Amino acid sequence: MLRVLLERAELFDEICEASERDEALHLARIQPPDLVLCDATIDFVRPFRAERRYADVPLLVMGPAMSVRKVAAFEQGADDWVTKGCGGAELRARVGCHLRLRLMHQALVRTTEDLVAKNRELAEQATTDPLTGIRNRRWLLERAEEELSRARRYERPWAVLAIDVDHFKRINDTFGHPRGDAVLVGVANALRDAIRDTDALARFGGEEFVVVMPETNDGGALEAAERLRCIISHTPFEGIDRPVTISLGVSVYDPEHGSFIDVARMLERADAALYLAKKLGRDRVELADILAAPVRRSIAA
Repeated sequence: MLRVLLERAELFDEICEASERDEALHLARIQPPDLVLCDATIDFVRPFRAERRYADVPLLVMGPAMSVRKVAAFEQGADDWVTKGCGGAELRARVGCHLRLRLMHQALVRTTEDLVAKNRELAEQATTDPLTGIRNRRWLLERAEEELSRARRYERPWAVLAIDVDHFKRINDTFGHPRGDAVLVGVANALRDAIRDTDALARFGGEEFVVVMPETNDGGALEAAERLRCIISHTPFEGIDRPVTISLGVSVYDPEHGSFIDVARMLERADAALYLAKKLGRDRVELADILAAPVRRSIAA
């Protein structure tokens, strides 16, 4: 009788029947249902609700109007109590109501998931450089603040590398802007592959890149900067008939030898060291001294 009523209502594509609890649970595991209608005499509600994947499946229990099982059924997770003999119209109305709520919930979940995915995509776009595919200035400044806060809390060193592609305007003027863009992409890829997983790389603007290096003192920062310089100078770029080189300025915060310095000052000093590297002939590394003179030590190619 119930099957005939539900088929006439045309609410479901498929109606499955089970004569006892274990058979019903087995059917549910094979293909999770959109709605369950069970007899109050069957101990089905508790084991069904125990499986998290059925948490939002409407579960209607059928029994006498004055049954002592009614309260227990609701406490165990039933969504509704359908009085036996209530009539086909009421049964169809109750089933239809719960099914609509189920479909609305599913639509809401899908919409929420789509919004989360879209927001994640927008956040990714907001912090990614569209040309090179690496992070951008906005992301790096946030990451640098995190690293500085960690360095101060645990009294650990960290470094900033300011990197500039040498004679980039000449590359654009000589080989064209598409080739210049390809150089920036190639430099970004080479830098990304060469730094540690814990380091942070970003395109800071134009032909300038910045690397934030946690747990790095001046010796480690100079060694890393020189290694990056050598890698780029030995990297071939399609359509470019001359070596592409970079200049690097290094700024280090070391709690053992210096006082507090903020992110803006770290970037400023790294940029000043970079400017000196370019002034002294390019394709070289300069290290800023956070205590006194703007530049303390240098490595020339």
